[in-house]
Amino acid sequence: MQDRETLCREKKEEVEFIFGTLLTAIAAGAKELKYQFNHDLTDNILFRGLGVRTKQVMAGEKKKKEKGAKNAGKL
Repeated sequence: MQDRETLCREKKEEVEFIFGTLLTAIAAGAKELKYQFNHDLTDNILFRGLGVRTKQVMAGEKKKKEKGAKNAGKL
């Protein structure tokens, strides 16, 4: 079994096509939703966040730690 970095490098076009197709389908489905609230937040996640994170994964970038993550959940 290949690691993610090797897979993304060797099958770059195929992986980009799959992710592109999925993101397009998610965006199209989101346009059909009737929002009660948080429409802007949802759009931001769908149209910016998923695309940016997908590019980071494809590039092999590691996930950045969030501010306050080490103290999250502590009272």
